[in-house]
Amino acid sequence: MANFAAFRRRTMRTATLTWALALSTVTAFGTLAQQPAPGKVVQTLYSAAQKEFDAANFDRAAVLFLQIWRQGKTMPVALYNAARSYHLAGKLDQAEELYREHLALAEAEPAQQAKVQAKLAELRLARADAYAEDALRAEKAGNFTLAVKMWAEAYAISPKPAWMLKQARAEHLAGNKEAALKGYDKYLALAPEQAPAQADAARWRAELAPPSFVDVPLPKEPAPVVVQKAVDKPSSLPGWVALGGGVVVGVGGLGLYLSTADDRKQFEADTAAKTAGKITGTSKEEAQTLADRINTRVYASWAMGGVGVVAAGVGAYLLTRPATAVAVAPTGNGVLVAWRF
Repeated sequence: MANFAAFRRRTMRTATLTWALALSTVTAFGTLAQQPAPGKVVQTLYSAAQKEFDAANFDRAAVLFLQIWRQGKTMPVALYNAARSYHLAGKLDQAEELYREHLALAEAEPAQQAKVQAKLAELRLARADAYAEDALRAEKAGNFTLAVKMWAEAYAISPKPAWMLKQARAEHLAGNKEAALKGYDKYLALAPEQAPAQADAARWRAELAPPSFVDVPLPKEPAPVVVQKAVDKPSSLPGWVALGGGVVVGVGGLGLYLSTADDRKQFEADTAAKTAGKITGTSKEEAQTLADRINTRVYASWAMGGVGVVAAGVGAYLLTRPATAVAVAPTGNGVLVAWRF
């Protein structure tokens, strides 16, 4: 697989430094002398495989160790050595297949199987790291869609919070808004010690969905306790005063209006006398003065009549109104008083 190529290349470059450790692992697991006495062909193959392994030719060593195992499947050490050789060669799929075949052996020693389990765990981490490196290369190339897939593969094998955030960021840069928001929220839900890059996650999330101001409803005030009290009927004196005053003013206005009757007759007589179409009974100035005096008194009489009617109406209401109902209710800022009249 393409995503394992880099891992294999790195492994081959460091093979000369690790072959001695790998050899000690192989010989510690089991040597040919510890197995049932093999035939001459098997001895020859094992010697050749060991030489290839010692020379860091892990591909060739794996083929030879596997050939020994297939001869009669009586040497589990050869199966392990083949798996380990493929592992060091960067061929993780073949290595995993042989490790699992070894786990299925009924005759294998428990200590040997524990070592195989440890190598499988090591292999899984190597596979996750390879996916992560492929994801970084895809990001550098601007291929964020591929980076999303690689980060997802790495996280599925080894669920590191940092890889979760990197996948969310790749989703963001790939234009997958909903997936990115989901990833950011999942990362931000972790404890700060597990997710130390929460400030970055929050900033990137805000780029996709800026926080909005939400109206916070004010706490409801308790319903006011209304106390109603019916007071005694008020004094009738104001009503009588208003009614009487209104009548007096109204009558005065009527009298004022009637007092203009003589002036109106005089004005009509003076302006009725005409010679050759012109008024001769009075001068223009005298007629205008008389007309202004009449109009002033007429308007004043109307005003007095209106005031008198209103005052009389108010007085009549005050004399006939019911008792006043008063309501008192406490509020957050004081007391509210309302009354009905």
